Amino acid sequence: MDKNAVVFEWLKNCPIFERLFFNFGTASPDLNDFIPIPTDYAVKTDIFGNETKHYDFVVSSFRFVDDTSFEGGENISDMDLLSQLTEWIKEQNRERNLPDFGAKCSVEKIIPIQNIPASMRMQGISKYLAQYRIIYEEMN
Repeated sequence: MDKNAVVFEWLKNCPIFERLFFNFGTASPDLNDFIPIPTDYAVKTDIFGNETKHYDFVVSSFRFVDDTSFEGGENISDMDLLSQLTEWIKEQNRERNLPDFGAKCSVEKIIPIQNIPASMRMQGISKYLAQYRIIYEEMN
């Protein structure tokens, strides 16, 4: 089972995304990317050989920088976009609507790795990054 494809398809259900790209896209306003991080490794193994694993991923979002208004309110709402993603993920956890990693896997939860999205500026475009971790058990 390709976990990258499963998580990508699951994220496309989030209502904040009009479009979501996988791994790469041209840095332009309104671009949203799903970027898997190669961390699918066991963090714990029980006496039966079942493994608790972490699968980490990043969602990046590009927006125009608001450097003309006094308070930069547009920048606040842009950063809030990925905060909305975190809220959507929390809701999916509560409803147990989580990615399906197959019959031998049980997804426990998805957590944000950081409290607020990271941000950076590049030539008039801001890039926001939010990192998440899927904690799941793989049965032996």
